[in-house]
Amino acid sequence: MLQKYNKYDYRVQLMRIFACFIVIGCHVRAEPVINGGLDKELLLIHGFFDDGVAIFFLIMGFFLPATKEPFWKSVGKTFCRILVPVLLLKISLQVLDSWIVNEASLLECLAHPALSFTELLRPFLTLNFFEGNFSTHLWYITAYLRIVVLLPLLKLLTIEHPLSSKVCRWIIAINVIGMFVSDLQALFPSPFGTIGTFVIFDVSVTYVLIGYVLYLNQHYFINNWKYRILFLAAMVGINILRFILQCILFQRTLENDYFYYWTTTVSLIFTVCFSGFFLTFARETSPHWSNVINYVGKKTYWIYLIHMGVYTFLDHRNVRTQIYSMTIGITPNLITKLGYDILYPIVVFICCLLISMGIDCIKALLLFLYHHLPVKKS
Repeated sequence: MLQKYNKYDYRVQLMRIFACFIVIGCHVRAEPVINGGLDKELLLIHGFFDDGVAIFFLIMGFFLPATKEPFWKSVGKTFCRILVPVLLLKISLQVLDSWIVNEASLLECLAHPALSFTELLRPFLTLNFFEGNFSTHLWYITAYLRIVVLLPLLKLLTIEHPLSSKVCRWIIAINVIGMFVSDLQALFPSPFGTIGTFVIFDVSVTYVLIGYVLYLNQHYFINNWKYRILFLAAMVGINILRFILQCILFQRTLENDYFYYWTTTVSLIFTVCFSGFFLTFARETSPHWSNVINYVGKKTYWIYLIHMGVYTFLDHRNVRTQIYSMTIGITPNLITKLGYDILYPIVVFICCLLISMGIDCIKALLLFLYHHLPVKKS
């Protein structure tokens, strides 16, 4: 029996919130490689701030069987819901660029908006959104839309039929083996060069399919303390393994950070354990907390879009420097480094959340005016 996905499942919204926080943490953390040296304490901490995008892809698999609308209608809605905010973001970044980097006042930027329609249109014609200032993270949008286009094919794997189930598991197995072979090649480079690996679809689709299987079988570990502890212990253990593997690579060259990318099997296992940990909790919680979590969870897309511009704004107002001086600057140790890697992403997250709430207020005001302004009758 297919497990229905509830888009207001507070556990899934919690995953989204943490995934968004992890993405921000990945971008604003203190780098472990400084002046040719390696800070192993920071390297160990960073293992918990590298799989946010993987979690987002995994969550896509949760609602894979739930899409009931006709394909083109569903794709149209999704593209509008995803691309309209991107368009607004691109316009805002062009207009506010000088204000963000503290080179001009907000009034000057608004009075003399620097808009290039060519730069605005190019990403939407090429589906290449990460060009331009504060946009390198928007590669995810292209990957997301590619999965949306593949949904009809992926939905065939969710049909309640033994063949569909077998094909789904075989695709997952083949792709994971391909990822594992790539990991081995990174760890033990061949004198004959890199050997290609065979995968069906790409790594992001692998996460989607695993997410589908995980959510489908959550009844095995829901409300189960043993699985909860097991998933938590596995997350710690796999991160220690990732730390060891990355240290081996850094001994060769400090530029090779392969095992801190979400496309590795280490990241895949960590992401599955992370999601499984949240799915061990009960489906229902108090309405008050559930409403708060669901509201913040629904804001994570906007938070993801704008966070790079927000932390750049804060950096140019010395917020990062002040938080650094309050943590690592006092005494550099594991606790203060962890404090910095948690505190600054929280500040950025809260600022982005407040901005997204402001956008909600503007939308509500425009809707109110639209429905209540008197219309002249001809």
